[in-house]
Amino acid sequence: MRLAPEGHQFPPGQDSAPVATSVVDEHYFKTVQTPVARGRGFSGADNDSSRRVAIVNEAFAATYWPNEDPIGKRIRLINKAENPWLEVVGVTKTEKYFRSFEAPTPFVYLPFAQNEKPQMSLLVATTNSDASPLAGPLRALVRDLDVNQPVFLLRTFSSFYRQQATGAPILIMRVATAMGFLGLTLALVGLYGVVSYSVARRTREIGVRMAIGAGRADVMKMVLREGMKLAISGILIGGIASIAVARLLSAGMAGLGAATPGVYVIVPVLLMALTLAASYVPAYRASRVDPIRALRYE
Repeated sequence: MRLAPEGHQFPPGQDSAPVATSVVDEHYFKTVQTPVARGRGFSGADNDSSRRVAIVNEAFAATYWPNEDPIGKRIRLINKAENPWLEVVGVTKTEKYFRSFEAPTPFVYLPFAQNEKPQMSLLVATTNSDASPLAGPLRALVRDLDVNQPVFLLRTFSSFYRQQATGAPILIMRVATAMGFLGLTLALVGLYGVVSYSVARRTREIGVRMAIGAGRADVMKMVLREGMKLAISGILIGGIASIAVARLLSAGMAGLGAATPGVYVIVPVLLMALTLAASYVPAYRASRVDPIRALRYE
């Protein structure tokens, strides 16, 4: 919905801004435990015969009326032909409305008695943690009031929260984690292949080194050092790229959080340990090369 707050100056060519809205009744804020920080909530007197009212959240007030008292201010609905002016009678705390990691979002509440809709959602507060046993009585109650009134999408708020607020982010994190492990596995397999190929190419060199006095420990250190050089180069490049990507994610997904400095220490250490493990087998094989056979190796 597009709204035009009174007293707010928009850029040239713009007379309104899209704002998320919800139509609720006078019991909504108590049911969902949304505190009204200033002014008042809706009441039964807010009907078609009274003045048009609205309630905004703190993010809306801070965006359009900074350092001003929003109570008594007016906003106008642009999408309606009559363009009614709505008086702000209350300010609620800013909450999460669409996603659990969203940034503070301006939001407007409209009274149901002044904005009736053919379809609505009914929220029922319960004292028990499991509200599923109330499904049957609620359906029966609605049928008693109106036998032709359909009741659908009946579910507990906890299941709704898991599906709408946390379901998609958790799925994304699981997919990203699986892709990360797959990428790590492929990187380790590739590292093992590169080190093994390098050892095979340098078999004669290894034989010469051992023939002139190099010990098996020296050969293992040489091969492991080569693997560590590749790993450190990859960690440096990946670390710089991860810092840039983390900043983009933090900017695009407000509330997601930022990686702690410990992550940039623990992850490289783990990667280096895995690199040593992947390089150990080729290094062990290289240290067991017979110098005589190596010198004859073509």
